[in-house]
Amino acid sequence: MVDKGLQRIRSRSSYRLFRELHEFLRAKPDVAAVLRNFHDVLDAEGGFGSRRNAGYAAESLDQVLRDVEDVDDRRNTEVL
Repeated sequence: MVDKGLQRIRSRSSYRLFRELHEFLRAKPDVAAVLRNFHDVLDAEGGFGSRRNAGYAAESLDQVLRDVEDVDDRRNTEVL
């Protein structure tokens, strides 16, 4: 029998969030997937303040990922 305190903890939305994040990270996703998931979690919790700001944040995230990819691509093609 599970005690009531443990039942209360497991019924919390924060418990579900951390459980889902744990399962997501166990699959060892790449950095881009982690950042997108982070954006989605913040967005779901209203962390950006508005839909417009969430859209701007998504646009910024996409640009960061493109910029980092460009830097990585250049490093891979440099002559040593």
